[in-house]
Amino acid sequence: TAARNGQQYRCVVSNALGSVTSESATLSVWIIRTQPKDYMGAVNSKATFSISAQGEDLRYQWQYSDDNGETWVNSSVKSDVYNTTLTAARDGRLVRCIVTDQNGTSVASDSAAMRIQKSLSITTQPVDVSAPVGNTVAFRVEAAGDGLKYQWQFSDDGGKTWSDSVVKSAIYTTKLTAERDGRLVRCVVTDQYGGSVISDTAVMTSSGIVITLQPEDVTAKENTIVSFKVAAKGIDLTYQWQISDDGTTWIDSSVKAARYSTKLTAAKDGRMVRCLVTDAHGDSVISDAATMTIG
Repeated sequence: TAARNGQQYRCVVSNALGSVTSESATLSVWIIRTQPKDYMGAVNSKATFSISAQGEDLRYQWQYSDDNGETWVNSSVKSDVYNTTLTAARDGRLVRCIVTDQNGTSVASDSAAMRIQKSLSITTQPVDVSAPVGNTVAFRVEAAGDGLKYQWQFSDDGGKTWSDSVVKSAIYTTKLTAERDGRLVRCVVTDQYGGSVISDTAVMTSSGIVITLQPEDVTAKENTIVSFKVAAKGIDLTYQWQISDDGTTWIDSSVKAARYSTKLTAAKDGRMVRCLVTDAHGDSVISDAATMTIG
């Protein structure tokens, strides 16, 4: 141990006729106090490695390896500090130091690596996706860097707040529901050095018409005005309310707005209404049916 540095030892050998004492020997303790550490930097930067050791008349010999430590080559550096230029050819090179004391005893330090720090960048951004409600949509991100990790995030308030999803791969898939229509997604990519970059934002939207509010049943007194409302998402929507007294045969009414109002007479007790919503492409969807009842 370090505390035993300089201790002397001798041996007393005895037999029946007496004893004799050996010459003394001194214990010289030398230890590596500071090991060389990995270096990471830009191409052509100066990589520096150092070692600190305790002992008598220490000598240093730095070595390097380009085959992950299988073979080692002596460098020209024989001090406690090793400097070299980090070139592309030296990316991943290992270095270590052989320390030898006055008695010729040697010990090798830990090895340290020099690496070129590769910049983290996104090479393929996620793009907007439009699909019918109920379909599975996918977003993809591609990035350049070392030891990449992915964390997809989503926002339902136009990007004001973001929440982490459970997806931690380069591809994000989810079912496009009516509630997710207009949802924003993005990916946070992190490398093994702790650097991170955020992708562009992409949006999932429904193609066609999505009814977000269905008409509901109404019970009211006779001769009162009752109203039904529908809400939908789509491009240049038009509305056509229809009526039915048997639930089988439907007749177009004169109402072509998102709200349908009528006087609830005895003749209309039990009448059903629904709305046909059409977009700019001519695609149509029919709402749920609602019933007006005198009560």
